[in-house]
Amino acid sequence: MCIRDRAFDPAIRDPFDLHERSALVWLACSSRICRPGMSELIDAHVHIWDFLDNTYPIDTAFGLAPDLDAPVDQLLSLLDNHQVSMAILIQPGCYGFDANLIVDTITKHPDRFLGMGMVDPRSPKVTEALEYWEKKGLIGMRVLGDWFDAAHLESLWRKAWELGVVLSFLTGSIDLSPLAKLLNRLPPTTIVLDHFGHRHFNDRIHCQQLIDLAQFPNVYIKASGLYALSSQPHPHPDATWFIQAVFQEFGPNRMMWAS
Repeated sequence: MCIRDRAFDPAIRDPFDLHERSALVWLACSSRICRPGMSELIDAHVHIWDFLDNTYPIDTAFGLAPDLDAPVDQLLSLLDNHQVSMAILIQPGCYGFDANLIVDTITKHPDRFLGMGMVDPRSPKVTEALEYWEKKGLIGMRVLGDWFDAAHLESLWRKAWELGVVLSFLTGSIDLSPLAKLLNRLPPTTIVLDHFGHRHFNDRIHCQQLIDLAQFPNVYIKASGLYALSSQPHPHPDATWFIQAVFQEFGPNRMMWAS
C-alpha cells in the first residue's frame, strides 16, 4: 500500500471509526501495526542513535553529534509508558545518508516502527539512493537543508511520486516561494514539512507563506518543535494563533503530531 493511494482517497475513513488520519498514520493503520490493547496514538517523528554500537558509524558532515545516547530500547519503553502504539523513525543527521540503523530497527520491530531515510538532492545518484532504501523498507526520504534549487531535486521528486513514497523537508529557509513553484509544476508527491516548516511564530509574514501552502493537497505538516520556534516559555502562547491557522487551512487530516 503506497502512501500516495491513501493520501488522495477521500472515501477512506478510520477503521476504528474515530476520525480521519494523516497519510503516515493511515499507512500504519492499513499495515495493521497498531498493537492490540493500546491506543491508536502514533508519533510521526522520533530519532534513535547508539554511539556505543560501532556497527553504525557516525557521520560528522552535518555537524550533528548529540551528547547522550538514544537507543531503541529506551524509545520502546517510552512508547509503552505513554501508550503510544507506534512511531515513525526519522533519519538523524548524525548518521548522514546511511539509514541502516533504521532499516535494522524496523526489521526487528515491524509492529512498532516505520522508517524514513535521508538523501542528498545535489547528488546525481539520488534517485538510485531512493530506490535502494525504498527496497529496504523505508516509506520515504528526508531532505535536510535548503535545497529547493538542488540540481537533482526534480528527479528525486518525480521518482518519489513514481514509487509512492514521501519526501520530508527540514528546511531552515525563511522563503518558501521556491517550494511553492515546485508544487505548482511537479507531480503531487506527498510532501511533509517537519516542525511547522521551521516558522518562528512571531514572524507572521513568513508564517503566512506556510499557511498558503494549504492550497496544495499533497502537503502535510508536522505539528512539532514548538520549543524551538516559540519566543515564550511553555505552553508557548505565541504559537496559538499559528496552530489555529494551520489547523483551519490544512485540517486535521493533513497535520501530524510528533514529539
